Amino acid sequence: MIPVVAVTGAASLLGPHMSGLLTAFPVITPVLAAFTHAQRGAKEAARLLHGMTMGFFAYALFCFTVSAGVVGLGVPATFALATVLALVAQGVALAFANRSEQASAVAPPLTFEA
Repeated sequence: MIPVVAVTGAASLLGPHMSGLLTAFPVITPVLAAFTHAQRGAKEAARLLHGMTMGFFAYALFCFTVSAGVVGLGVPATFALATVLALVAQGVALAFANRSEQASAVAPPLTFEA
């Protein structure tokens, strides 16, 4: 609830487009995480949040491309370009995630002692 109130409070500074874009993230993420945690447990909730974080890069690039290109390129070309860029961004994010998983499988786990 706090992120929603913060975005709403900053809406006059952010403007309608940016505040609308930012509102989707803090509203849907905790709802999905809470339901996933309740139904599937903490491990699945962590997987959900990791996947959503990786997907947000592609979504943000898609939205930025549409907002920046729709006037100059037209609707069909802009959406085609935005889709291609989002797919590339998602591929890069998945490659980094797979690389990180492989590195963590090789490295010993970190332990913290109090």
